[in-house]
Amino acid sequence: MKHIWLVVLAACLVFGPSLGFADYLVRIDGTPATGIPVNEKIDGSSLTFVHDLASLANIKCPYRILDAETDEALYLLVYPHAASAAMVAEYGTILDYYENCFLLKTLESRIPDLNGLAVEISRVHRSAVQTLPQPDLPQMEAVLVDTLIQQMVARVSSDSILAMDSRMQHFYTRYSTHDSNRVAAVNWIRDKYTAYNCDTVYTQQFSNTYGRNIIGVKRGDLFPSLKKYVLVGGHMDDVPSSGYAPGADDNASGTVAGIEACRVLRNFSFENTIVYAGWNAEEQGLIGSDSFATRARRQNDTILGVINLDMIGYVASTGRDSMNAHYTTAVPGCSLFVCRFFQAMADTYTQLKIRQVRNTGTSGSSDHASFWHSGYLALLGIERVLCPGYHTTGDTIGPSGFNNLAFATKVIQTGVAAVAKLAVPIHAGGNVAEQLIGNEPIQLAIQPNPGRDFRITFTTSPSPKPVRLIIYDAAGRLVEPLYDGHPGSGNVKVNWSGLEHAPGVYFLKCDCGDVRQVRKIILLP
Repeated sequence: MKHIWLVVLAACLVFGPSLGFADYLVRIDGTPATGIPVNEKIDGSSLTFVHDLASLANIKCPYRILDAETDEALYLLVYPHAASAAMVAEYGTILDYYENCFLLKTLESRIPDLNGLAVEISRVHRSAVQTLPQPDLPQMEAVLVDTLIQQMVARVSSDSILAMDSRMQHFYTRYSTHDSNRVAAVNWIRDKYTAYNCDTVYTQQFSNTYGRNIIGVKRGDLFPSLKKYVLVGGHMDDVPSSGYAPGADDNASGTVAGIEACRVLRNFSFENTIVYAGWNAEEQGLIGSDSFATRARRQNDTILGVINLDMIGYVASTGRDSMNAHYTTAVPGCSLFVCRFFQAMADTYTQLKIRQVRNTGTSGSSDHASFWHSGYLALLGIERVLCPGYHTTGDTIGPSGFNNLAFATKVIQTGVAAVAKLAVPIHAGGNVAEQLIGNEPIQLAIQPNPGRDFRITFTTSPSPKPVRLIIYDAAGRLVEPLYDGHPGSGNVKVNWSGLEHAPGVYFLKCDCGDVRQVRKIILLP
């Protein structure tokens, strides 16, 4: 009999894929050899799904088979806050233990029960961890105060934050399967994005069961495409799964951060596009953000940075009013993004106290982890100690939930500064800004705009006064005089080539006596 089982096992190993046998879930301790897909990185270990166990023969790392017949299984990483392993095991089978989480095999139908525990969950990916080329971060060696960003930070309003958080708390529940999430809350956020001048507002469906993501887009003047952008927001859904679920701290506070950023930045111009996001179904395993991140990766989107804010309204006691800023060493550049760039924004504009939290994997308990898995720079901003009302009906504006408006305001101000810096605000140095002074005897036309080579046509009424055309950069520095003369009346055409100048925003100033026009020119790469 023993020989028969050996033959069967050998057949499974050799012919398993051809016989249609399911994958194996394997834990590898250390860094596996090239060619082995890594589905999750956790605490120095890797999880991978393999068809053929023989492919592990040369990995040169210890490994363990955690499960077989994995095709229909749901695997979760469960991060306990106030729940024991025994409590989690009631809803599935714990396959493995890590420093901060359990690996649980369960069923989709058990998710609402898990949402009744004080835990966060994320789903083990079936796709491999990605590594992407990283965008250049703004230079931080000598951080100078940008007065325009100072203005933006100063416009963040505690009254606005509190009013919006209160409104979100009173949806009764934002659990992602309920209509108060899928319809009422999503539409309320949509209306906010629209009112605050987003160029595009849309919902993103990823499931027939759960509510949609809600996305607002402020297009950049230089890079208006949705292929390159800064991303800020947080998850809008909450728990418990039944009955009253106020979620004032988790995570109305993070959702409001994105909306307040949208409100504050609406009348400023930026080179890069800004995307505001309210993720859905975070509590069911980061589903909404993972859908967005996966699509972004497949479309080769360049994301300049992801600011994910989740629970930013609670301070436990004096001296604990710092924000945990999570980063990972598993994504190249992520430590610089958090420890240098974001830290510099706090030090320069808000003096927010930051506690840098190092991670070594791509897994995590909030939506930033979806972007880590897809290879993007992302941070999680979260209160240092979770509120006592976490995942209960006690998560309201008050002692057990959202209890520190000043802290939340400072976190949001820092987020606004970071988003603005990444998006590159367009300055109007000196007197340079789009304007019209006096009557308009001159009509200006710039074609094409945006472009690289421009044809500038101006039409004048009879006037003895000279006309001067001058190009300035966005900081108000003189770039090039184009025309200085007496055109008489009629059309005058002047060409300006931007081929010798850096891409960006420029301004054309036209003076004729006491009349001035200033027009924006977008010089493309």
